[in-house]
Amino acid sequence: MAPFQDGGTPGGVAGPYDEMSRVLATLPRPRSVRMSRRGKIIAMVVLSALLASLGIYATAGVMAQRAAGGQEAAASQFPVYALSIAFILVFGIVMLNVIGRQKRLLAEGEMATARVTKQWVARNGPNIYYEFTTPLGEHFSRGAADGSRQLSVGMNVPIFYDPQRPKRQLALCASFYEVVLPGKE
Repeated sequence: MAPFQDGGTPGGVAGPYDEMSRVLATLPRPRSVRMSRRGKIIAMVVLSALLASLGIYATAGVMAQRAAGGQEAAASQFPVYALSIAFILVFGIVMLNVIGRQKRLLAEGEMATARVTKQWVARNGPNIYYEFTTPLGEHFSRGAADGSRQLSVGMNVPIFYDPQRPKRQLALCASFYEVVLPGKE
């Protein structure tokens, strides 16, 4: 799908991704990507929370064992702490998987230009609902967080998707990564 064939914006509303979409459409794959400032902040907050939780569980386990004086009561608490630590580790692995998938989609995925059809504010900030059609005629619509905080109804946003599985898609405004544009390394 060519982003803008007449030089204008298909939705009729100029947006923050209009010029970027033109440049992105010309970039060869794999595209150079880097973690965005927003992505770095979110990753550090989540990592800090996970490490703090892990530390709290480890400290609580040691203190419970000391309080029990090494008796059988301390051993009965082990499954609770082990389950909590396992949950934290699984959550960390899932987050790394999500981050890796986002990076792959931006670097190697097909790009389409979607039109924002709805916008609302949720607890996590502004969100959008967008629609786009692949070159094969498949129509998709999905919601995403608007990390740019600049989109409104009628604007366009770049979408990166897996051509074999177009349901695997990512709006650029919702990504933890950004595509490195030529001359902005």
